[in-house]
Amino acid sequence: FETTVEFCKKADFLNLHIFPYSPREGTEAAEMDCQLSENEKKHRVNVLESVHAETKKILMEKYSDRTSCVNVLFEQKKNGYLTGHSEHYVEFEVKGPAELVGKICPVIPMADGTAILGENM
Repeated sequence: FETTVEFCKKADFLNLHIFPYSPREGTEAAEMDCQLSENEKKHRVNVLESVHAETKKILMEKYSDRTSCVNVLFEQKKNGYLTGHSEHYVEFEVKGPAELVGKICPVIPMADGTAILGENM
């Protein structure tokens, strides 16, 4: 587990899909004697979620320090925000008109994952 944690820290993953192990009947792993307790599984999920949150925060701060706009493909409008992804699959939320859904637009990234529509928008 510690090897996994260190790998995730070094890899700077923008997103992690974290889930606790659960035995599957008929698999070799399900028959092993050294099963982890539910508390330990929850603890490990929490540790990886913390690593993910810190890594994402640092990456988003780097994005927000850019001096140029980032192009984002807006995929939907939900709860008053346009949401979409940059060419590096960084997700952004922007206040803007629904007619921008399906379009690539420049945005000015903020550290919290939101953005402001770039010039000429």
